[in-house]
Amino acid sequence: MTAADAAASHDKRDKKQRRVKEFGYDVYNNEAQYRHYKKTVRRAGDAGKISNGGDEDGGAPDDDPGDYDPLDYGRAPPVAKERVQALVDDMHEQAVRRANWSRRRTFDESKDVTYINKRNEVYNKKIERAFDPYTVEIKANLERGTAL
Repeated sequence: MTAADAAASHDKRDKKQRRVKEFGYDVYNNEAQYRHYKKTVRRAGDAGKISNGGDEDGGAPDDDPGDYDPLDYGRAPPVAKERVQALVDDMHEQAVRRANWSRRRTFDESKDVTYINKRNEVYNKKIERAFDPYTVEIKANLERGTAL
């Protein structure tokens, strides 16, 4: 191994360790959930769907009920209809965004099926990537029936 290869390998390992240290393996932890919540609230507020104060013309802000007792179930103050509608609209927009973004790959009808299940399909793709340059001629001969 040359010094350049060793340096590249060391840099790659360091980069991976920094990424694991920064994000960790527990990606969707409580902190990430809180950031997601804050982003959702900010997005709804920026769109003008939720107003945190009173009217824009200087009206009185909403009454703050203060701390509530979580055991006092069913006695929370009523939620304003525009806030409920804002939540419904935002949930609908989230569903549309999720529907538009997908990693699912489409099935190619024109490709030959060379597998018996999903695991075998992945294995065959790996084999093709590694050995296709060397086996193209052999495959062509087998398909033509002129293989030796």
